[in-house]
Amino acid sequence: MAPSPPKPIVTSWDVFDTLLARFTPNPNAVFQLIEVQRNAPGFVTRRLDAQAALDRIGQPYVLHDIYRRMAADGMPEAEARALLRHEVETERSLLFPILRNTARVEPPDLLISDMYLPPEIIAGFLFDAGELHTHLPIIRSNWGKHTGTIWPFVLASYVVRRHVGDNPASDVKVPAGFGIDCELVQDSRFTPWETRLQELGLAHLALVLREVRLRCIPPGATAFHSAVVGPYFSLLVCFALHLVHRFGAAAEFAFLSRSADEPARVFAGLFPEIPLRSLDISRRLTASPELDPIFTAGITPATVVVDMVGTGRSFFRFAERNGSPGRALILFVFLDLLLNPAERAQAERRAAEGRFDHVCRITGGGLAHWRLEHLLQAHYPPVSFVALDPRSGGVVRRFGAGELDQTEARLVGWKSAAVTELVRTLRRRGLADAGAAAVIPAMEQALRAILADEGITAPFTSFLAREKMDWA
Repeated sequence: MAPSPPKPIVTSWDVFDTLLARFTPNPNAVFQLIEVQRNAPGFVTRRLDAQAALDRIGQPYVLHDIYRRMAADGMPEAEARALLRHEVETERSLLFPILRNTARVEPPDLLISDMYLPPEIIAGFLFDAGELHTHLPIIRSNWGKHTGTIWPFVLASYVVRRHVGDNPASDVKVPAGFGIDCELVQDSRFTPWETRLQELGLAHLALVLREVRLRCIPPGATAFHSAVVGPYFSLLVCFALHLVHRFGAAAEFAFLSRSADEPARVFAGLFPEIPLRSLDISRRLTASPELDPIFTAGITPATVVVDMVGTGRSFFRFAERNGSPGRALILFVFLDLLLNPAERAQAERRAAEGRFDHVCRITGGGLAHWRLEHLLQAHYPPVSFVALDPRSGGVVRRFGAGELDQTEARLVGWKSAAVTELVRTLRRRGLADAGAAAVIPAMEQALRAILADEGITAPFTSFLAREKMDWA
């Protein structure tokens, strides 16, 4: 008899909360949504009771069997079919990939799930998620992982180098009993920062950031990645809400490039109806008055100028040359430690006049604010010159030399893509305004978390060199 071919060596993966996550982590929230959306009082109880009845019988079943049971218990068959379809579509709308894990799945790997959904529907969810287009057919069972009955069949055909999943019992304890090395991954749980947002009354924002984190965080993520999808994105969203709280929906806003580019993107995603533009006002470009007409053309009496970190010195020098155009300047972080006493007094006078505002102030010494500036870095070089076509309103920018090495550019490019995902998720999931009582503490705590995180700056040697040698 010919010898058997060697068994394939594979990694096996759990599916739900390992490769796919739901926007609402509690699986029963799917049923609660259906009850509300379909105006079906009592649906949650009937749905759970039907599944529990099949569990007690102890025979394998899938979703269609659950709804057959509901029909047998008195639900009209047409209503049962419509609700089944709605459950599948609701699941589909809530599911998204966990990139840190999906990026590690190889085409020969096994996907194993204890789930009532048919494997064809689960596979459809994975294909729809956009990360796993070539996976093998799924091994689906009702209790096979939990009880361990599936593993002898798997091990008869495969050598499992490692099983990866989120459940300490069915994904670690049980397979380990069959000699399988196991890796517990619990990315789908809330991070301490996301939990803090919930405590501040921003539970929906915590869900949004959790989805962005799971969609975007790659394998081998660093402190920079974690800061971006946690405190930094919280800061961007809450600052956008704060601007509308502070100045009203009738205001216009001009965000100063480049550090305010990503705040502007988030603001435009949340409030597309509010006029917004970007201005290239910087220390270098305001040093000479010849460009003033280009900048003043973008400022109306209703314009609130927005910058993220600074003293306001450059903008107010420009404003004093041009009759103080616009309504006000607001800084997210006001670095009054860099002002002399006379300049600080001028800033206080402007604040009293309603022409200057800030969210946070850094008065002490040190350079911790650089950590926020690292997160604000743009993916394109600094603007060295601008020209305005007055007839069409078009602005042409000339760019200077690049400032980032390849590693830094990849990180900043990843950040820019993650901002895009943040805006998409905000549009997809919506965002209720929790009010200033929640937003202001969230901004302050986000800034404190960023300033305390020394790991943010580690990959960016170019930034440090520029600040030390070319500050002007």
